[in-house]
Amino acid sequence: MMIIDIPAGTNPTCDKMAILLAELLVATSLKKKRRQGDFINIHSNDLRRLLGRSYTKIVNEAILLGYVERNPRYAVSRFSKSFRLAHPYRQPLTAPYKLRQRGIPGCSYRLRLRPGDVVGYALAAHFDLVSLPPGIAEQTEGWPRFIAERVQRGDLYATRCKYGRYHTTFTIMPRKQRKQLRIQGKQVNDIDVANCQPLMVGLMAAGRNQREPTSKQRPQHKHKPCVVQSSSYGGIGCRQSRRQSRCGVGAECRCCRIIDSGVDDSAAVCMAENANAVPCAGDRDVDAFIDLCASGLLYESLLEICCSRGLTSWSFIPAEFRHPHAKDRSLTRKHIKKAFVIMLFCPNEAMLCMPIFEVLAEQFPSVARFIVDVKREHHADLARACQKFESSLMIDGVAADLVGRIPLLTIHDAIVAKEEDADVVESTIREHFSRLGVGVKVNRGD
Repeated sequence: MMIIDIPAGTNPTCDKMAILLAELLVATSLKKKRRQGDFINIHSNDLRRLLGRSYTKIVNEAILLGYVERNPRYAVSRFSKSFRLAHPYRQPLTAPYKLRQRGIPGCSYRLRLRPGDVVGYALAAHFDLVSLPPGIAEQTEGWPRFIAERVQRGDLYATRCKYGRYHTTFTIMPRKQRKQLRIQGKQVNDIDVANCQPLMVGLMAAGRNQREPTSKQRPQHKHKPCVVQSSSYGGIGCRQSRRQSRCGVGAECRCCRIIDSGVDDSAAVCMAENANAVPCAGDRDVDAFIDLCASGLLYESLLEICCSRGLTSWSFIPAEFRHPHAKDRSLTRKHIKKAFVIMLFCPNEAMLCMPIFEVLAEQFPSVARFIVDVKREHHADLARACQKFESSLMIDGVAADLVGRIPLLTIHDAIVAKEEDADVVESTIREHFSRLGVGVKVNRGD
């Protein structure tokens, strides 16, 4: 008989309802927004695999009992496929449930990987080598404890999103807890690239992440000059006049270039087609930006400029969002990093008002123009492009080279490996970035 964990307080009427509740609880643990109430989209094929053809009856019964809620705004055909646990049961509290019926699919190793994802399955094969020392779960509370218990039990999750990112149980572990992991019983180390997100933006701005498509892949549409909203600083956009100007790179929109996702050529995105972005190859400030990121000193450089202008922590927080008891503080590297990441991925309207963007536009105008241009149609376009670039480089590049040589885990842009293997990981990361024409600073641990 198999024992699974179900939300505490529930009393399933059958084994299949228990599996539904267990799956929803695990899915809830994977994202902070789901813990706060976001609905979870579940494909009908997954429901049919877990619950059989009569899954609609089981789901409806769980809803009538008040265990599950259906999203009334999300419907496919006549039956909704978006659910969440009801609030009383959307907690990291579990109760054991013994499956009585044989032949029901187990919940261990929830692998949501495409059949052809060789790297994804190879990485998942290393999960058996990962462990947590006894007592770690008992030292924590809430969702961190729930996740630690899943790791100790071997009840793990892995999937690749459409942007190529490899999401696992380990990617949602708190950093302090992740330091306690063991691979083959030995201590591990996080190895990542300093200033990785800004560096990837710089490389995309320089066009170093792109390749020429074949004639079959080349989009058949007219070239149009790239335009961005003009500004009162750096030529990017006076928000009062709202007039448009050429991007200033002196080249037509290279919309025939595509971003190689590294996972599937058919999933490659033409940035110029989707976001009207023009790589700024040859601009000196782009090369200077890349060099600064590669040295790992971007945030320190921006911090020095912001401090010289008398900016403080309150300069980065609009008055209406400041906590009434918060104190104004001197800027630190942490403030700059957080503000920079928010700037990269927020809508242009908000970004143009941020002091950190004003500094960026003055120091690196071509990079600032590129960021504005990519996000002009939708602010998420830059994040999606970064994720595709990151996954093609770190998962289908670095991890693919290492997975047959050493046991490892991936945490998006970082590799987790045994301390004795850190040198191998670092050299492989440097090798892959050198192919893009950049030498990087590699961090170990914090």
